[in-house]
Amino acid sequence: MLKANGKYIDTMPVQQLFSQEEARADTIVIEVDRYYGAHDLAEFLFIMRGITPSGGETEAALIKDVREDVIRLSWEVGPKFTEEAGALALDLFAYRYEEEADPEEDPPDYLLRYQLPPVQVRSLPDGSHVLDEQSYTAFLLEVRATAEQALEDIGSAEGEVHAELAAMQDELDALTPIVILTQAEYDALPSPDPGTLYVIR
Repeated sequence: MLKANGKYIDTMPVQQLFSQEEARADTIVIEVDRYYGAHDLAEFLFIMRGITPSGGETEAALIKDVREDVIRLSWEVGPKFTEEAGALALDLFAYRYEEEADPEEDPPDYLLRYQLPPVQVRSLPDGSHVLDEQSYTAFLLEVRATAEQALEDIGSAEGEVHAELAAMQDELDALTPIVILTQAEYDALPSPDPGTLYVIR
């Protein structure tokens, strides 16, 4: 929801919301003060006007939800607002006629304009980046081949690790065994092993 601060409305929350050629995808709620000076804006009509990058204009009447101190306006973003990509200038205004005025011929007796920074309409993706069926199939095959090669590399590396561990174990097995014991324990041996190194502690 956007909120007005006096007659200024910060559009930052919806800066990246719109995409080109959308149609009524979003409804923006804008909250404004009900009273401005001596005017009760509940009696006013609210219009959102959009100016596209090429200068095209479109308008939408906003639905009012009048509350005690504020008015919540609902703006359904029609397709004309997002017809072009780029900066979309916004002009929100409220107006009222006196009872005796002729709306078809006379300008409004009361007119209030809000200040809104432009918003961006994201351009459509470049069609040249869309893959056809043949290119998509080739892409999948390439991904599969890359994955299979990675698995083979992992298996090869695992085999090399196992071979290195086996060689280390063989080297350990080839070492002369060492037995640490007391003199009494050594004397008690029935027949010392000539291939063992005995260390008397």
